[in-house]
Amino acid sequence: MGSRTDERHHHYDRSRSDRIGRSGLGFERSYLRYDPTLLAAALLLLVTIPLDMRWSINITSALNFDPAPVTSFSHKLMHTPRPHDGPISITIEYEVDRSRGRELMNILRQVRLIHLRNGAYSWQLHEDLGRSNIFRVELAVPSWNEYLLAQERLTKNEQEIIRMAENLHVGSVPPETRFFLGVNRELHTHRHSKETKTAKSIEPTPELLAPEG
Repeated sequence: MGSRTDERHHHYDRSRSDRIGRSGLGFERSYLRYDPTLLAAALLLLVTIPLDMRWSINITSALNFDPAPVTSFSHKLMHTPRPHDGPISITIEYEVDRSRGRELMNILRQVRLIHLRNGAYSWQLHEDLGRSNIFRVELAVPSWNEYLLAQERLTKNEQEIIRMAENLHVGSVPPETRFFLGVNRELHTHRHSKETKTAKSIEPTPELLAPEG
């Protein structure tokens, strides 16, 4: 009786082992059947990566983000502002051939972004109503020191774009650049001082305030 039970258990274990073996063999065959495809795809990917790197378009490679060399300030001023004097307004006048007006506008759009990125808080473009083909750029920075720092921050690529606008100028002399120092603060200070003096002049004197004897 015991031997028959052992035989049945042995037969069951052997049948189970055969099923597991066939299942594992099937998995191995399935794995081996798909493995060459995966291998071919991997090899193809390795081959195409260098080609993609060779033929891909790198837009930023043409841009030069190196800082431009700092040049000395060459504009003639009656006096040099102190570092914290401001605000400073700068105007630049361009005389441009009417046929190239659209080209100037396209370049000045980029110039505007350059100035705003480098510290300007205002940027305007005006057309002269009294002279034909004259355009004036007007920008403002908080202080004289901010203007000097902005010039140092310009990259070579940014300077090249600004130079492209200057190259469209057809005048006999380079584009005229003027600097203005805001004096509204002085105006308000003077008015406040004047009002203070006026108030003091109408204050009653001690003699007038003394009680009558």
